[in-house]
Amino acid sequence: MRAVDHPVFEPEYSIDRFIVELSRKELCELVAEICRAVKREVGTKGYRGGIYPENISRNPEGVIAFGPAKKNDWADPELQYIAPEIYWNNKPCPQSDVYALGLLLYFGASEGKLPFEGSSGNAQLMRTSGKTVYAPAAAGKQLGDIIEKALRFRDTDRYHTPEELGVMLDYCEDNRLLNSRSASDAIFQKDEKELSDLEQIMLSIIEGGGEPVTPENPEPVPDPVDLTGKSEEEIFEASGLNRPAPVEKENYTESMKEIFGLDEPDPRNPAELEEEEEIRVYEPGEKKGIPILTEEEDPELAPVTPKKKNTAVKVKTPP
Repeated sequence: MRAVDHPVFEPEYSIDRFIVELSRKELCELVAEICRAVKREVGTKGYRGGIYPENISRNPEGVIAFGPAKKNDWADPELQYIAPEIYWNNKPCPQSDVYALGLLLYFGASEGKLPFEGSSGNAQLMRTSGKTVYAPAAAGKQLGDIIEKALRFRDTDRYHTPEELGVMLDYCEDNRLLNSRSASDAIFQKDEKELSDLEQIMLSIIEGGGEPVTPENPEPVPDPVDLTGKSEEEIFEASGLNRPAPVEKENYTESMKEIFGLDEPDPRNPAELEEEEEIRVYEPGEKKGIPILTEEEDPELAPVTPKKKNTAVKVKTPP
């Protein structure tokens, strides 16, 4: 894939047109390349943002480019790819890009759906309020584990950088490390399952130490690195990638109010998410132009009592 110093975003080649049609292998290849494009733009410690299908293009030459990213006032579809720490506190970090890339993987593996879409609750609020995201079944075990870690609620629980996520996707791509090609792909340009019996025999001879007999000598096939069942630490150690030290942060608590400083209601409490009936209660108070009168202030408000007539008889005295 050709590298470009300053690639220009081309909307007509946005990946939302084809990402849902990719195989798992092709999806891993695409998002791994996007991870490397993010690193080229912002390095390993920066935040890129604006990572969502409609804002990423891959032209016929395979060049990845990004559109602009907002710092606030997000709108759909960009809003749907915002990480929790940005959604609540607008505090981005490299792990925030990892979260958006994890949603790209989820979107591609689930035929164009995001987590909790179609559920009874608000999908955006459920994602950003701590509800565990499980990978779609179509992703499979290995890719599914990668998606779930990339979409962890706490940023410190995700991959540290997009580069780390890219390493895991390269390994997941063909169960080998980084960009090494399988022998069947390098020699026959086929997946091993597609080889004929004769090609299988030739492959076994070649992998046993023989020289490949082909019209054109392909690029040397690197020795396969069998990391099946290995831990992430062992994979990164074999890759030679210098993992950055995790950012030290205060331990999170189980309270959303303490994590994000939120007022009521707590969005992780389903009971508090239910819409309450709006009840307007009149409370008298001082309002300009509408004085609240009392009996002392307005005598007309006093109870009306009839006046008693004087019935005494006045007697006239003679002059």
